Amino acid sequence: MRKLSKKIALFLFMLLFTVITTTNSAYAHVDDGAPATVINNTKETSQLITANTIQDSLDFHPKMLSSCFLSDSNDTDWYKVFLTQGTNTLTINSPYHNIVANIYSDDLVYEISTSIHGSSTKKQAKFTVDKSGTYYIRISSTETFSDKASYSLMVGAPWYIPKSYTVNLNQDLVVTIKKKYPTL
Repeated sequence: MRKLSKKIALFLFMLLFTVITTTNSAYAHVDDGAPATVINNTKETSQLITANTIQDSLDFHPKMLSSCFLSDSNDTDWYKVFLTQGTNTLTINSPYHNIVANIYSDDLVYEISTSIHGSSTKKQAKFTVDKSGTYYIRISSTETFSDKASYSLMVGAPWYIPKSYTVNLNQDLVVTIKKKYPTL
């Protein structure tokens, strides 16, 4: 009986440790058509989102708005985000429809970037922000459709997708091999 109690206590401790140390992922769901949803069709009703850091992007589940959609070809979605000065990346995954993303300054006077994202287009677009501050992202479509245009969105640091990367070293490289075992 004592061994069983120890095993149960150890299991509960490991479960508690796992729950406490697991990195949280933030997901927001935007649903324009159902009750109790976020309506973000204008600058004034824009949804506040958080920009990703490099650490967020390297995480197995980066902070990405998922289950977003345009309800028809006349719909627009607006997002409000604080961006730091320098190069930022907008990542949009839209598997079936072309999605247009416009990034504006806080006062909507300056358009910082325009990019098109879709199944056959580049999913990430880099843009430069001259000063840290609040910016707006307007999402729309160039296509005519009657069904939903689903997409997911992430802004800030780029999304580092797990895969193999190749680095080209076109410089003279000196490699020194040291023996780690004694000769007999």
